[in-house]
Amino acid sequence: MQNTSLGTIIIVDDDIQSLTGMRDFLLALGYRVKACLSGREALDALEDQQNDLLMTDLMMPEMDGITLMKKAKEADPLIICIMVTGHASIQTAVEAMKEGAFDYITKPVDWKILRMIISRALEVRKLMKSTEQMRIARDQSRAFARRLAEVQEQERQRLARELHDGFGQDLIALNMNLTSLHDPLTDKKTGKTDQRLTDSIGIVSDMAETIRTIVHDFRPAVLDDFGLLAGIKSLADKFSNHTYLHISVQGDEDMPRLPDFVEITLYRIVQEVLTNVAKHAEAENIFIRLRQSDTNIELEIKDDGVGFNATLSHDPKRIGSWGLLNMRERAEAIGGTLQIESEKGKGTRVIIAMGK
Repeated sequence: MQNTSLGTIIIVDDDIQSLTGMRDFLLALGYRVKACLSGREALDALEDQQNDLLMTDLMMPEMDGITLMKKAKEADPLIICIMVTGHASIQTAVEAMKEGAFDYITKPVDWKILRMIISRALEVRKLMKSTEQMRIARDQSRAFARRLAEVQEQERQRLARELHDGFGQDLIALNMNLTSLHDPLTDKKTGKTDQRLTDSIGIVSDMAETIRTIVHDFRPAVLDDFGLLAGIKSLADKFSNHTYLHISVQGDEDMPRLPDFVEITLYRIVQEVLTNVAKHAEAENIFIRLRQSDTNIELEIKDDGVGFNATLSHDPKRIGSWGLLNMRERAEAIGGTLQIESEKGKGTRVIIAMGK
């Protein structure tokens, strides 16, 4: 009786008596079995990608077991391989394990040991498949997060352009028109202008400044024109001017430009960190350092605030942890990692690291 849920095993042996014995034994245990007399036949059986385990004789004509195992792993990197041979030696055992064999058994086969090895091998196969599925899901999630962030940045850029080229320019024209009315509407005797005109000019000027601020937040021009370090310094100056924070920024002025999406993502993370510090940290000083080597990029943001329990930063139910989760997802979207070090009363350190 067969039970395909137990797994599918390919057996390869040029000795038909040995092949038949192992096939019948495994069929009786409930495995689905494909019996092959040669490596070429086994490679054909591997094409359907529905196999869990390859059990092959080591010494065979045309194609030996180690060569077959290598080709099998090229077709399916997760397949489990077991070597079976009547010509055992320390050298062949070491070579087989070195090339990726899960285990190594000798003829005549001890059926009890074979049963145990196969059971353990298939458990490892299940674990490997589960891990691979998790990796694929994680990669898909990261790709989606990256695409979502790219779309968000494109929309920010579009809105910034429309605000600047449309509404912003209209406000400038309106301000010029109102200002041109100042002299004609000034009373020649008293030298006074209707207060409503003066107030209107002031309102338009304030609106124009608000639009400039919004446009800068949507898409900082200094980042596009001069790169990440200049963008971070500009952002730090802005935060310092509007808060009590003293922000120091260090980095190599001559460092090469990074891809656009990497720069804007790291900029947004710094923006998020500074906002969190201003809201929650009760800090006085922030230190930002951007370092770039031939292989790595590291961005460090450190404050001297009250700190917090960093182990809670992974819990989305905690207040403020959504922002931390968002930063971590941003870092992963560019192939990086985000690490948070913090203790109550000892400030917080955020490190974003990624390979180039």
